Amino acid sequence: MNISKAAWQALIPIERKMMPNPIEYAYQLDNKGKVLSEYIGNASHVDPFYIKDNLILTHNHPNTSRDNTYMSPLLDIKTSIEFKVRESRAVASDGFCHLVEIPKLKPSEVEKCNIILTKYDKKSLTWSDVRKMRKELEKAGGLKFRTIPLPK
Repeated sequence: MNISKAAWQALIPIERKMMPNPIEYAYQLDNKGKVLSEYIGNASHVDPFYIKDNLILTHNHPNTSRDNTYMSPLLDIKTSIEFKVRESRAVASDGFCHLVEIPKLKPSEVEKCNIILTKYDKKSLTWSDVRKMRKELEKAGGLKFRTIPLPK
């Protein structure tokens, strides 16, 4: 786990609160669980901006469908790499959190990851595509993907 116990515990009420919302929200937290920013988007996206390195970014995916539960290659993962986020989380309305842990990347690893993400940037990815993309990112940059149920 890339984040502290305090940050994990701070995320639980935030993600529970935003999960059922029909519009996207995003929060940036530090590793101690302090909320540094909150953003409100619309039904299809939210635009957080860069604050500082090594943060946790969580947001919700309203109106979950099979195509909307995992993290978008360009909108979610590439932005998180660009912002040097250590853990990026997408909370789906089905009660699951899809997350990626991102280690500190060298410039060459960032470039490799961006090439992979651009390759998979399609409106609709099959689950097979998502698995292939994740494996390639794990190999290129050490990213770790997990899906967990939200704690009660």
